Amino acid sequence: MRRFLSLLKKEALIFFSGSSAYFLMFIYLVCSIGGAFYFGDYLTAEDSSVYSLFSLQPYILAVIIPAVTMKSWAEEYKSNTAEFLLTLPVALAKFVWAKLGVAFLFFVFISSALVPFIIYSALYLKLDWLNIFSAYFGLEMIILLFCSFGCFISSLSKNLIVTYALSMFLLLFVVLFPQTMLIPVYRNFLFGEVGLFEIFYCLSFSALFLYANLLMIKYRQNIKKSSRFLIVFSLMTVFVANVVLCWSINVFDHKVDLTSGKFYTLKYPTKQIIKQITKPVKINLFMAEDYLKHDKSAAHYFEQISRFLKKYQTLSNGMIKVSFEFVPAYSDLENALIDKGFYYVKNSKGSKNYFGAVVSNSENSAEEVITMFLPQRVKYLEEDVDRAVLKTAFPELKKAVGIYFDGEQNLDEFESAALILENEYNTALLDNTSFQISKNAQAVVLFNPKVLSPVFLYALDQYVVNGGNLLIFIDRQTQNQLDAINDRPLTILKILNNWGIKLGEKSTDEGVAVKEFSKSSQGLLLHSAFSVEVENQNLAVKNLISDDDKILGVIAKGKFKSYYEENPFKDTPIANMMRNFKSEAKVGQVAVIGDVDILNETNWVAENSPDRDRYSIIEKSGNGRFFTAVADYMVGNNIYAMLPQNDLDENFESISEIIDKNIVKKTEAQYLELEKESADLYLQIWQIADFDEEKIPMVLDLTDVGRKLQSLKEQMNGIEYERAAQYNDFIRKLMLLFVLFVPLIETLAAIITVAAVKRNKNKFIKELIK
Repeated sequence: MRRFLSLLKKEALIFFSGSSAYFLMFIYLVCSIGGAFYFGDYLTAEDSSVYSLFSLQPYILAVIIPAVTMKSWAEEYKSNTAEFLLTLPVALAKFVWAKLGVAFLFFVFISSALVPFIIYSALYLKLDWLNIFSAYFGLEMIILLFCSFGCFISSLSKNLIVTYALSMFLLLFVVLFPQTMLIPVYRNFLFGEVGLFEIFYCLSFSALFLYANLLMIKYRQNIKKSSRFLIVFSLMTVFVANVVLCWSINVFDHKVDLTSGKFYTLKYPTKQIIKQITKPVKINLFMAEDYLKHDKSAAHYFEQISRFLKKYQTLSNGMIKVSFEFVPAYSDLENALIDKGFYYVKNSKGSKNYFGAVVSNSENSAEEVITMFLPQRVKYLEEDVDRAVLKTAFPELKKAVGIYFDGEQNLDEFESAALILENEYNTALLDNTSFQISKNAQAVVLFNPKVLSPVFLYALDQYVVNGGNLLIFIDRQTQNQLDAINDRPLTILKILNNWGIKLGEKSTDEGVAVKEFSKSSQGLLLHSAFSVEVENQNLAVKNLISDDDKILGVIAKGKFKSYYEENPFKDTPIANMMRNFKSEAKVGQVAVIGDVDILNETNWVAENSPDRDRYSIIEKSGNGRFFTAVADYMVGNNIYAMLPQNDLDENFESISEIIDKNIVKKTEAQYLELEKESADLYLQIWQIADFDEEKIPMVLDLTDVGRKLQSLKEQMNGIEYERAAQYNDFIRKLMLLFVLFVPLIETLAAIITVAAVKRNKNKFIKELIK
């Protein structure tokens, strides 16, 4: 071991004595970080594993490693020092190991110089450090394999140019052709799915090339030409045996999930759901062909989703079948997917970018469309897929729900909550003229009921008395509503008070959902929420939201006494169409939440949400998931409560978006003030023009108000221009820093460190001689 370390030290000193090592280090860092910026979508990807940095490494190393390994033996042959080395009292294998060790340790060292770039990324993104460790481990495995191969090629010739060209060509061939399995193996490391096969593949082929290197050195120095056939036969036998062994390990290989949140490991509830499936379910994954080709981050996320969905197929023993299809632009299939509701955006080519799935059962009697796989919803991926599988495997889960919106209120901001119900259930809209609620409705949801008609109040009363489930979001002071609306009496309090459910007078903006209904790590956002109290001792009460000593939401279960002694409409023409009056109650449920603003989009839907479908909403609070959990409970779909979430933290914004937001913040107050002033002036202009659109240009040109508005518009345009200029300047400086200056600084630090080591060594030798 001591002799091997001495040889390693000697080779290292020779290697670092020239300038080529430092030049290659600089080139490697520039290519790696520059590649992440220019070819890896580093700035625009919401990526937790810095995939853009690691994905290009095999291509970069295939070009740079031969520049180091070509000297290993070719230079020894060229300078006629090979024979002298082999006469030393050291085993030949130790020379081979030493030359490989120097090349390998050099590239391990320069690859570690990428760490500052990764740490900088962590300032903006939530990184999966376990996945990054897996990627780094895979990178070192590829470095070992390439170095051993390069050293073997170096032993074939004494011509450095031929050695470099042949080594680079063969390595690029191995990288570019998927049949060699190198890229699939490396990508398993990158995605955090590593098994015995990946490690054995790299180590065994590295050992094979080391063995070939050793045989070639022996052949060139000691073995006669007549033994050439034996060498070739020996190498071919070992190679074939290695391939067969790799194949056999791959067949029975079990992958370890090396992601921090165990992204590829299906949770226990999911496994239980899969076991209950008795009829085949198809999950058809679709992505636009152009999207995959031209967006690296989309291709990366597609592979993540594909790997995840394959777990369903494997675990279900064929009951769940997963297929993948890349859809050509402007094809009939694309039109059919858009008609099904796939969310898309137009790209620079004019074609559509989309990525979603269609889940259906074998009978095509039920179909669920996942309109898009959104990276910002990766935390909820398993739950979303489970829900889609459940709704297609068990169509009976899609039950009937009634929805009431007060037509006199502005309830547009509650559209997302309504869409969730429409997506999950067969919904029917109710209004003030509804005099009967079907007994087939598993639940009725009321969005801020104010003045309810007598017939509708009777319908609600009889629905609950007959064992129905009623979910009410009620508010005395609703956000964004006119005072005239907020001041209207809450007529529903008549029947609520009769049932023993009271709405308090004091409001609060604070509240925490109980654990059972807290389906999100994000807290609730409330606005003037009122307390709710159940005074009827005969009702079982389940709390939903609490704040210190106040309860802001409850579910009361039991037999509710009717508010009426008889049907007040028995002598009217509609009596025959109404449900017969019933005073003897069945067990029903009434949920009351003293805040309708909890469902206001501004309180839970992020501004960068691309759509309002449940699969494309980026939530900025836990309101939406709380609403879904309560609605599922009231409908009776308790199976949804057990659906798991991934533990992986999602990145809601890319580095580019975060940088842009930080720049916007500096002038946001000034811009908003100008915007508000412009809106006021624009209203004045409309008034001056008597609301005649044709007069607007004249008013803008001839009045002081118009000229002032144009001046404000110019100021706002100037701010926007300055923001864009600052953003571009920041990005240029960032790229200059990491693509040029950081590699240069790290290379200079390596030069200074090696020079200091040499100086100390020389000083020690001089002192020893004295």
